Amino acid sequence: MKVNKELLASYLQEQNNNPESIIITMNNFMKLFPFAIAGVCKKFNRILKPLFYIYHAYKMKQYVVLSPT
Repeated sequence: MKVNKELLASYLQEQNNNPESIIITMNNFMKLFPFAIAGVCKKFNRILKPLFYIYHAYKMKQYVVLSPT
């Protein structure tokens, strides 16, 4: 899909000069931001939780048995 660069530039400049457009953009970002954070936290939780258990067991001098299931 081809986009007319001059038309796009004028549209973006018009959006930058429009305070209402900036407010709408910020509102959209604020609505999506918690979902982005939740997705990142869920991914890190999946990675860090097993590491936390292994580290905690090591500190408590316990053996860690990882089952394949």
